[in-house]
Amino acid sequence: MNDIEVKILDFCFEPKSTKELAELLEFKERKSVSRYLTVLLREGRIAMTIPNKPNSSKQKYITIK
Repeated sequence: MNDIEVKILDFCFEPKSTKELAELLEFKERKSVSRYLTVLLREGRIAMTIPNKPNSSKQKYITIK
């Protein structure tokens, strides 16, 4: 696991949007966060708050303990 993934996991103790994550990581685009979210979702380290609508504008991510 790299430093960015650790930051995401630490920050998502409460549900966070891709916009909030991009700001935390100082990325210019939210798309840049997707690469890390995909890995964390696949590994089961984070979860979507609206799993049946992955592209929802209200989608947020939370760390799984």
